[in-house]
Amino acid sequence: MTLRTDQELLQHAEAIRDAIRRSRFTAPDPWAYTPRERVWAKRAQELIEAISRDGDTTENRQALQKLVAEVEGDPDFQEARRRF
Repeated sequence: MTLRTDQELLQHAEAIRDAIRRSRFTAPDPWAYTPRERVWAKRAQELIEAISRDGDTTENRQALQKLVAEVEGDPDFQEARRRF
């Protein structure tokens, strides 16, 4: 593990967390969307903390990939992101 790799993974986790948080304000149906946004944002923050603590581990990388796939696969998130 290199510092650069750790920083890249951390930056990716921070970017998805920020996009998740921002999507709350542009979601097509905020009342239905906000509960999902909160869960995703919490998971992203937990990942940021884990990456900061443990670095670029297989577990952290897989958890981030899973979160990104889930979030980016959500039609409401896609619409909210389109509106950024």
